[in-house]
Amino acid sequence: MISDSDGDWIGPWVRSARAHKGWTQEALAFELGVSKANVSHWERSNHQPSIEQFLTIWRLTGYTPQIEGLPLTWPFPNVSTAEIASLTPAQQRGVELGLIASLAAVKSFAGR
Repeated sequence: MISDSDGDWIGPWVRSARAHKGWTQEALAFELGVSKANVSHWERSNHQPSIEQFLTIWRLTGYTPQIEGLPLTWPFPNVSTAEIASLTPAQQRGVELGLIASLAAVKSFAGR
């Protein structure tokens, strides 16, 4: 479960998702077509994966993000992850910002 007071839960989630699968940083990097350094930076919260990378990690590992004990499900029941992956980079960034805002709202609401 991710419960990070400053709201930066993605790095710990990437680490937990990778460990859940029993993969090294190198193995996750290989699966994503990125360098081990990318994975290391994500896990240390120096950078964040793109929304497409985040969704791929989720799909590959089967590790569901949780915030404050509330399991997340795909928030758009009428939109497939493949449709999201086919968006332009600008469109993906818009979706990413929307997801971040939604997750922040859930975390804020759960903390009440």
